[in-house]
Amino acid sequence: MAAVDLPWSLVLGGDTAMMLLTASAAQSFRRRAPGLIDPPPSGGSSIVSNPVTTARNATGSGTRYDVTTDAEFDAVPHGALTPGSVVNIFWKSTPYLRKWGYRTRATETDKCYYWGVTDASGNRPRFNFAGASTALGCNPGLIGGNAALNIFNTASPFSLEDFGGVIIRDAASGDSGVTKPCWLIIANLELYGSGLNASFTGLPSTVGGSRPALNYIDSASGIRVQRGADIYTENCVIHDCPWGFYSHISSGLIADICERMILRNNRWYNGGRVGAGTEHNVYIQCINPIVEGNYFGPLISGADGAAYKSRCAGEIFRYNWVETHARACDWVEVEEQVNGTAAAVDAADYGIDHIYGNVIVYDDSITVDPIHPVHFGGDKSGEQQLLATGASPPGAEFTGPVVNGKKGYRQLAYFYNNTYVCRGKMPIRLFDINEESSTVKAWNNLFVVDKAGSASYGAGAFAIMERAGTLQFLGGNITHAISGSTLADTVLDGLLSSYTDVTWVTITRTVAPITTNPLLTSISTQDYTVGASSPARNAAVSTPGGLPASWKNLPVEYMPVPRSNGMTARPAVTTIGAYEYP
Repeated sequence: MAAVDLPWSLVLGGDTAMMLLTASAAQSFRRRAPGLIDPPPSGGSSIVSNPVTTARNATGSGTRYDVTTDAEFDAVPHGALTPGSVVNIFWKSTPYLRKWGYRTRATETDKCYYWGVTDASGNRPRFNFAGASTALGCNPGLIGGNAALNIFNTASPFSLEDFGGVIIRDAASGDSGVTKPCWLIIANLELYGSGLNASFTGLPSTVGGSRPALNYIDSASGIRVQRGADIYTENCVIHDCPWGFYSHISSGLIADICERMILRNNRWYNGGRVGAGTEHNVYIQCINPIVEGNYFGPLISGADGAAYKSRCAGEIFRYNWVETHARACDWVEVEEQVNGTAAAVDAADYGIDHIYGNVIVYDDSITVDPIHPVHFGGDKSGEQQLLATGASPPGAEFTGPVVNGKKGYRQLAYFYNNTYVCRGKMPIRLFDINEESSTVKAWNNLFVVDKAGSASYGAGAFAIMERAGTLQFLGGNITHAISGSTLADTVLDGLLSSYTDVTWVTITRTVAPITTNPLLTSISTQDYTVGASSPARNAAVSTPGGLPASWKNLPVEYMPVPRSNGMTARPAVTTIGAYEYP
């Protein structure tokens, strides 16, 4: 088997094949519509990757492990992996039936990899967590190693062994930040099957002991990071787990918060839990994450969660394709922050996010009955309320939580070069912002709404803003309503006449948006590129002047792969929206 070290800066291409779902006669609440090109159902064939057929070599004092069978995966000392170690997992025709945990403190020079090696057609190695067994090497004491390095305390009801398929944590005896795992990479794998009622075989308590049959918790993850820093998930397909990805926070101390994680070029779908709004494809809590090149698809039928939910500080969210479920993107405050212990809130860029180069979609033909796709601010301490006609307005603005003298809700989003399309019958607002002081600075965005022939809510079904906040149009934006729709400034402009208070919404037009039709190639088939005669061509503006010091001067360099994961280079930025005209 060939071995080569690939530069980690390599941008792996997106998926190149998709499957047709079998049509179903009935639609239920917030489910994918039938009969579309969409991800495969649970247990179906893998969506392929660009081939990654080379294994990696270990670096420094690390060890290389090549895995082709479940038994070989058991023999890897997962709990005792050293910096620079690599676990090469080779594709085979049947899924691996293993789950695992680890906690290596690697280094930037000598990272620790779980590296999938695809076949020549790009099929990723698959791990089916339903009916899997926890790899024996998670507790090295079971395979002749040092028991002090065991990951899971099998005597504890809180061992976390049942919390997901891949668990990254500190130690079996507790999760002390002193040993926060770091510089860990999971790449080129397909992970699935930790859904509700799924079971697995747990670790024995002694060498050669019996192995218990266990059930996952209701909200089990595909990947769960209990604590960690500089942990990357790249070019993976993760589906049919209540949380595809979950990162934890247990206090306001820096030792208890994840830092600088990257989710890059992954495909997330079929997350969530039926009847619940608390599980999502991705639920990330982190300081300074980068989320780029991902596909976030709808959740399972009947789930009420978001395609993507974030409780982060200083987030960069770019070049992603997001399809709305209950929400598309839910950006809210970091939890567990209190006066005196608020490491995330104390970060210089807390509440300040850079959101650019993305495609955000609400389309009734994909998902029905969502809430407003983009939510920004917070959700744990209430929100600015609309007032019924005749009610007395409050004497002061709703302020949300204040922690260590700073607002706890997210305050500022730099929102640029995004394509944002809403198509369907719902009374959708493009931005649902929680409090008056939160601001979105927008330039070079393409906003299109289309009621798609539905008269359920009349022509005024769409509005730019919901209840509060400030939106600043700084140039190069297009806002257009087609198919007889209209796009009001606020929810109150002719839509909900029983509410009258609009003082909490401010929309400024430093440069008035273009309102003519941007001539998307095919809105009905989700092709949001533009043609030669589109007013979006040659209409993008340079970065506006006068931005606050928190602006990181991040250029637009890539474009999302349509309805897939991955990024392609953007040759220029002259066209409004996420895609450059060729």
